[in-house]
Amino acid sequence: AERRMWRPRQSMAEAFKAICPVQSIEDIVVPLAQIPDLMPELDRLSQQYDVLIPCYGHAGDGNLHATVVKRPETPMEKWEAELVQILEDLYRAV
Repeated sequence: AERRMWRPRQSMAEAFKAICPVQSIEDIVVPLAQIPDLMPELDRLSQQYDVLIPCYGHAGDGNLHATVVKRPETPMEKWEAELVQILEDLYRAV
């Protein structure tokens, strides 16, 4: 049972790579009380920059993995030009 419980968590990175192998895996630490406020902000950033930002990890201690995933249809030049700003906005949100 424990193995079945951990399988989805251990497959997260592979699942995102199946969407698009171009991504930036970021570790963020958020006070537990602020996690509910962070999720809508990640959604806003996702929409603003037309990227995916799935967030998973160790919510019980506030240590999360926010993976900025390039959409397959986004040109690489646009991704490279915007990634630094996306990450700055992500860390500012934290």
